[in-house]
Amino acid sequence: MVIENHPDLVQSLEQQRYYFKEGDATYDTVLDKAGVKRAKVIITTLNTDAKNLYVTLSAKQMNPDIFVVARAETEDSLQKLEYAGADRVLTPYLLGGKRMAQMVLRPTVTNFLEMAMHGPSIELQMEELELTSESSLQGKTLIDSRLRPEFNLIIIGIKKENGEMVYNPKPDVVLHKGDTLIVVGRNEDLEEVKRLL
Repeated sequence: MVIENHPDLVQSLEQQRYYFKEGDATYDTVLDKAGVKRAKVIITTLNTDAKNLYVTLSAKQMNPDIFVVARAETEDSLQKLEYAGADRVLTPYLLGGKRMAQMVLRPTVTNFLEMAMHGPSIELQMEELELTSESSLQGKTLIDSRLRPEFNLIIIGIKKENGEMVYNPKPDVVLHKGDTLIVVGRNEDLEEVKRLL
């Protein structure tokens, strides 16, 4: 669901058949009509830090469990948005600067990731896969899960239910309900493995 009040963008959203609510996201009534009270996540990318701060405060007041991702123009606003309740705060200029630095410091790695994730020949995706209580993978070790040989997936990490991160997990790591596997693979392989979870 997109909230937008610019007439040209509203028309574009309508033509492309996006779910949207026309209005100003800094108004509680607009947030309410867009369903913020039952939403799991809200991303606020308005053009000023003050507006993003207001949306963050309003969303958290209306739905304390909502996960808020907010955009900040300046590093000074990062902490303010976090105090307001934003779970993640991103600064486009900082992200862009880091990416440019990576292109200089690690050009081969950067080129590989660009080609793998956005290239015309290989369509790789990085995905989170959470094990549900019905998953047939529960209680199995990573090697016994056969995710690599049967689905051609690379498991680069596991976020345990308690929040602990296991990077480059060993083959004997046991999988449990609530674990989130961080994997890299082709879209069709990722869709196929989802039925096991």
